[in-house]
Amino acid sequence: MQQKLSGHLWRGHLVGTNSGPIIARFDAVGDVVQVRALFWDTTRGPSLVEADGQLEGSNLQLVMTRLGSQRPPYSALQLVFDSDFDGCFGKWVTSYMTGGTATLKRATRRSWVVDLGFAWLVGPFVFFRWLNIHIRTIYALTVLLLALLDGVTSAYHLNSPALVIFLVAAAYLYQDLLLDVVRRFGIRRIGGVELQPSPQSPPGATAQDLAAALAGMPEPLLLLALDSYLVARTKALLAWLVHREEEATRDQLFQRALELGITNENIGPTLEALLITGCVAIPDGERIKATERGMAIVRQIARLAGGEWLPAAGA
Repeated sequence: MQQKLSGHLWRGHLVGTNSGPIIARFDAVGDVVQVRALFWDTTRGPSLVEADGQLEGSNLQLVMTRLGSQRPPYSALQLVFDSDFDGCFGKWVTSYMTGGTATLKRATRRSWVVDLGFAWLVGPFVFFRWLNIHIRTIYALTVLLLALLDGVTSAYHLNSPALVIFLVAAAYLYQDLLLDVVRRFGIRRIGGVELQPSPQSPPGATAQDLAAALAGMPEPLLLLALDSYLVARTKALLAWLVHREEEATRDQLFQRALELGITNENIGPTLEALLITGCVAIPDGERIKATERGMAIVRQIARLAGGEWLPAAGA
């Protein structure tokens, strides 16, 4: 099994809430397996993915440890190999209530060409990812070096046009930090430049608008509309509420919302959206429970992800 897994390229597709082609390499030591893959999401572009797992017979359980330069959400992938370990099929699911299926086939050739091909495919991508992560540090060190050369030696002088170019680059590279300073100190204008225009109501439907539009809508279309309207963390909070054996207090729901990454100021609007769309109810004014509509939405998400996480209605 170890020889059939390691040293080969595996090619295939992920299908689901994230879809696209994937090229992977397995490294197996005993029953411990490490995976490095290049996944080309049709929506978000390429990402380098790494995962660790355990092989039991023909079943491989993997947990993602890296997704590009970001810390990934909890993501689990279960693969089942065929008898010859030439291909595998499985399902993946994340803590954001997203998921789908995965299909991979093993390359037929096994040699140094495989290693070189994988390095040729992944190497430049990894380099540019590394460069993107560390570009600020490289820029700061370059500016420091130029300043030292300008002060120490008379052979080099940083002229005004070059300084302007460096300052423009700094404004781009550190734009998120500059925006954070502007927001934190409430800076609205510098000279004739308005940095923070008067806030306006964002376009789009409110929860009340959606509730009015849903009135009288057939159930299948209603569930699709709600699935599109509710964001991933709101659906994760709804799923947590559905899977509880008892109703939740407001404190319990607020604590769980914070754990899912919903900010303090957005917890109230999130609960309001679930209430107005009829996904949850507060019968006694204190304890919150999922309604039949909320259960139906979570059941539909499970079906789209290829899993059966809830009993069928009426079961």
